[in-house]
Amino acid sequence: MGVFLRNFVEVLVTVLFFLVLGRALISWVDPTYRTAAGRWLLRLTEPILAPVRRRLPGSGALDLSAFVVLLVLGAILRVVSF
Repeated sequence: MGVFLRNFVEVLVTVLFFLVLGRALISWVDPTYRTAAGRWLLRLTEPILAPVRRRLPGSGALDLSAFVVLLVLGAILRVVSF
């Protein structure tokens, strides 16, 4: 893999990782996403989290889709970094 492509993928995955992490953290403080930052994170991360949420079995009020996405992004980052 070329250096440019590897660096691009690393930056992209890292940005996605922090966006999903930010959404998970802000959901504890503002679960209705009334703030501008909350709505922005919702718009950016929902296309990533919604398909994962549909595939996960129902777990009541606990949404594990962000956790699953963070695990996958972390694994991709480790593979690309080597």
